[in-house]
Amino acid sequence: MELKFDYLLYLHIAAGFTALASGFAAAFFTKGSKRHKSTGQIFVFSMSLSAVVAILLALWHPNPFLLGIGFFTLYLVSSGWIWIRRIPFAKKIKMAKSIGAAGILTAGYMTYIGISRPGGAIILFVLGGILAILSITDLVLKTTPDKAAGRHGGRMGGALIAAFTAFLATNVLIGPALLIWLGPTAVGTPLIILGIRKFYARSGKKT
Repeated sequence: MELKFDYLLYLHIAAGFTALASGFAAAFFTKGSKRHKSTGQIFVFSMSLSAVVAILLALWHPNPFLLGIGFFTLYLVSSGWIWIRRIPFAKKIKMAKSIGAAGILTAGYMTYIGISRPGGAIILFVLGGILAILSITDLVLKTTPDKAAGRHGGRMGGALIAAFTAFLATNVLIGPALLIWLGPTAVGTPLIILGIRKFYARSGKKT
């Protein structure tokens, strides 16, 4: 059984590294270009695989903290992916609301774990709060086709932050845990907002 667990762990690591590399590539390629789309597809697949395997690992050897992080990451990828799918926009809205509802449940779980288990509570509260805000946005705020690119970029940027955070948490063995877990979010979020604004400025659309 432990050998199978190790195989899953290796798969999680390989998928995570692939997601990190392809995600950074997609972020720097011109939005909408062929290279951006191809690397983005690799990122979505590898990041989704990494998140699903992380959930399985957290269930195999119970780890409530990582289970919440895994579902949070899966929310970011799936929520970002639907906005660029070639399906009727009304269907995208319905899918976004379904994913948002799942996100709210995950945020509630992360908050509960933070209250009941002191270890990592602040991290869970902060990330759970971010997830709750994004999920409520999915359910409440009206989205039009011209805003889809912003939703896509914001969620995918968040997923890339998650990949980088996981890399730091795994490989940086010294230093404050709060800085390792929340530092990338604090730095990356303004960069994502700036990137989205620049995209809309170039395309002549309003956010």
